[in-house]
Amino acid sequence: MKKRHIFFALMFPLAIASCRNPDKTKETATVKQAPAASTKPDSLFYKHLEGTIGGKPVVMDLMRTGQQTVGSYYYREVGIPIKLQFDSLNNEGALVISEMTWSNGGNRKSPQFTLKWAGKVFAGTWKDEDKGKSYPITLTETYANGSVPFRVVRVVDSVLAFPGRKNSPRAKAAIQVIVAEANANSRYVNTQVKELMRLQGSDWTEALRGSAKRFFSEYDTGISEEDLNDPAAMTATMNYESVENLGVRYNENNFLVFEALNYAYTGGAHGNHGITFSCFDLVSKKKLQLKDIVRMDSVSLQQVVEKRFRQQYGLAPDASLKSILFDDFLPANNNVYFNSKGIGFLYNPYEVAAYAAGELEVFVPYSDLRTFLAPAFKQRMRIP
Repeated sequence: MKKRHIFFALMFPLAIASCRNPDKTKETATVKQAPAASTKPDSLFYKHLEGTIGGKPVVMDLMRTGQQTVGSYYYREVGIPIKLQFDSLNNEGALVISEMTWSNGGNRKSPQFTLKWAGKVFAGTWKDEDKGKSYPITLTETYANGSVPFRVVRVVDSVLAFPGRKNSPRAKAAIQVIVAEANANSRYVNTQVKELMRLQGSDWTEALRGSAKRFFSEYDTGISEEDLNDPAAMTATMNYESVENLGVRYNENNFLVFEALNYAYTGGAHGNHGITFSCFDLVSKKKLQLKDIVRMDSVSLQQVVEKRFRQQYGLAPDASLKSILFDDFLPANNNVYFNSKGIGFLYNPYEVAAYAAGELEVFVPYSDLRTFLAPAFKQRMRIP
């Protein structure tokens, strides 16, 4: 499926905050995960789900963080991740979630899930309105096959640059992480979460608040209190925002791939965001690098990546990559993830293309790499 990953900058509006005065006024809202509801999904959750769409097995990792639901799913026979975005609740209390699809112009509607929670199961429909297809689906929450259960902890905090002043700019931080529930790997996993998110202390909520404070400490509007009376001096660019979100891309077979989103607006035309993957082997308690997965020379691997990029982004075999990228080549990078069917490479804005291109993601099936896969990884993943 062709897709374009440009939604993160749209998900987090640029209405935020400021802080030049050392005496900051703080407005804090902190939410922890509640016990599972029987018919309505919690406002915060992580769920590893398995089921079928049109009779085809799928795996989904879904996380709800307040007003947003994010995640991805893939068909087991294909492997290419399909990102999920947008969150609303319909009149029946069901989640409505859309797929992210590549846009070649036109007004194609993204396929959409309508999912109602019933204990350990999401039941509902998958619908592709443009193609006239609709399937009933059931997605079951499960942590078999070496998966890790998580809960979500989230903190939203803000400060005013000039306490008590009506027109004071504001800085806002929203940080959410997943915390491994008690199991054989939870201590190791949670240590990695803290290192990835640069968190300190044993209390998760306080650790997230500390991260927000570090963002606020670097915030300076560049204006004086007297400027608040001058409308020309007050602009939306003085409201800053930071969003940090740690989710999961793969969670099976005692492997875990974290997906960390960082978004910041600190003035200017637009904010900047990036996604970083971190892969862990929970058996060996080791962070994996690309060389632990595939052992191929860089030139050959680049050729494989470029071939799949052309296929997945609708380019002819002889078309220049510069129609999308800065250059007419695309080397493999180290921002990788994997699942049961292949390896993905993600390129962040400005890395290989303009900001407007968003994140570019290339999925390479193991069939392209089989003779070059690291033997231990190939055996663990049961790749023939």
